[in-house]
Amino acid sequence: MSEAARRFLPDGSAVAALIRARDWRGTPLGRPEGWPQPLRTLLAVMLGSAQPMFLVWGRERTLLYNDAYAAVLAAKHPDALGRPFLDVWHEIRDDLRPIVEAAYRGEAVQMDDITLMMERRGFREETHFAFSYTPVQDEEGRVGGFFCALRETTGQVAAERRLRDGEARLRSVIDGMSEGFALLDRDFR
Repeated sequence: MSEAARRFLPDGSAVAALIRARDWRGTPLGRPEGWPQPLRTLLAVMLGSAQPMFLVWGRERTLLYNDAYAAVLAAKHPDALGRPFLDVWHEIRDDLRPIVEAAYRGEAVQMDDITLMMERRGFREETHFAFSYTPVQDEEGRVGGFFCALRETTGQVAAERRLRDGEARLRSVIDGMSEGFALLDRDFR
């Protein structure tokens, strides 16, 4: 990889190191020296971020992502790098296809909670995410791909579900009581 191509790949990023080490000549993106400026600019921003982010680029919808998104991918990383996005997420392809197509039509998509049944750790699991897909224009002004910043909310959704279930059990016990009692201290508190 040329020095010019390396400049937009920040040091300190494990994924940037993987991008630098990979031979991109046989991929739909080609050599990084030929990557469009919008792709290089967003890739540099994304690789420097601590928030999970990814880019999908080109007709083949090639996936590029940052270190924080590698954690979302779990066991799919590092094999997901440079592969078609919908192939990487084959188990949720039908859920993602309509929003990917909307982004490629130039429509911004935002979802505050989407439930996806993902396979990323060797088993199927319920996951929840908040994200936006932002179309990105290439140098000719056409949609070249889309950029996604996301937040996994699976833990938050599970905690809220446990709280609701606990409250429902408590209500059930209280509603089933035919007598009530109260404990008071000496000051009748």
